[in-house]
Amino acid sequence: MAPYGLLIIDLVNGFADPEVFGGGNIAQAIENTEKLLQTAREQGWPVAHTRIVYADDGADNNIFSIKVPGMLGLLENEPNSQIVPQLTPVQGELIVRKNVPSAFFGTSLAAWLTQRGVKTLLVAGAVTSGCVRASVVDAMQLAFARWSSPIASATGHRPRTRQTCSI
Repeated sequence: MAPYGLLIIDLVNGFADPEVFGGGNIAQAIENTEKLLQTAREQGWPVAHTRIVYADDGADNNIFSIKVPGMLGLLENEPNSQIVPQLTPVQGELIVRKNVPSAFFGTSLAAWLTQRGVKTLLVAGAVTSGCVRASVVDAMQLAFARWSSPIASATGHRPRTRQTCSI
């Protein structure tokens, strides 16, 4: 059991590509997350990754995808919904599929972390003002001490200082 865990939020091909959803400092966040991931693996920490994934037929369309309609293109087998190659999960790492901002809402993530003894959760990913923030707030409400990495969270196109302060 490890008191620390790492949650990597939505660092998928679509967010890494400026032509799809990407931009801002996402490439830098991926690079910095590689270092966090290496440390977590070396220390034997539980690691969870998230992906936004919608049903092929759009049956799970919700307010999130209505707000950002392009999200409906993030389907299970679509390349844009796949985790970037630099952060490919290894055996034993959890992949959480979600279709709302929080990694915790409607998923088994909290139970998975608790079962592994995680007390403090390091959080990295995209984008700081959306899914990272929602997941950090939920982690706090679920009594996980949390730390959101300012060097490994992506802001998209918004100013960095605003994003860091919002968490």
